Amino acid sequence: MINLKVGKHKCSIPNKWNEMNVSEYAKIVKILSDFDIKKIEDLEDEHEKEQQKLINIKANRDVFKFLSGLEDDVIQQCNLTQMNQCLDLMNQFLNSEVDKGIIEENKQQSFKWKNKKYLFPFPNMKESTFGDYIEAEQVTINAHEMEGGRFGLIARQMAILCKEEGEKTNDDLIEKKTRLFEKLPMDIVWKFVFFLMEQTNSFQKNIQTSSKTEIDLETDMQTKTGTS
Repeated sequence: MINLKVGKHKCSIPNKWNEMNVSEYAKIVKILSDFDIKKIEDLEDEHEKEQQKLINIKANRDVFKFLSGLEDDVIQQCNLTQMNQCLDLMNQFLNSEVDKGIIEENKQQSFKWKNKKYLFPFPNMKESTFGDYIEAEQVTINAHEMEGGRFGLIARQMAILCKEEGEKTNDDLIEKKTRLFEKLPMDIVWKFVFFLMEQTNSFQKNIQTSSKTEIDLETDMQTKTGTS
């Protein structure tokens, strides 16, 4: 954590992904989605640029308020230079690339949480059921309806796909694990997110290849039987 002094008040904000849980990250996503964030350099009209600059500043203010736990009046009365320094530190962390080491640690294929060991889905989901895959993908599809978007529902996806050894999944257990995983630190969550992205892309490629094969086979059969 980074310890800061805002006016006469002390606070701290995270500067490592293991210092923020997925529920907190989803809250940040929700705050930012409530503002129409745009890059200033993408705008041409000068008046629009000034308006957008203020919108972006307000969005940053609200995220900082959430992370620091400070009240509105404390932030509003803060010295401008000091607040700019605080926001810069916050944005350096939030906009930083995820450490490649976090992704490479997927090779461990597991994580520990609350004294229990959970296995990530195996490569190519070879030991996951087709039902698990469909249910997890349905969660992704529903994400736009949830506060925090995908990260508002990632705990449920992990509850479906990440299991203890020998675990038999049922609806009650998924609900219990979802509540448990809502407090998972983001370094663990990022591993899962990147893994799922890779697996989804792999499945989509396989499905496209399979469909193409079926089309080629049908065309070939039509030619042989004279039905084309």
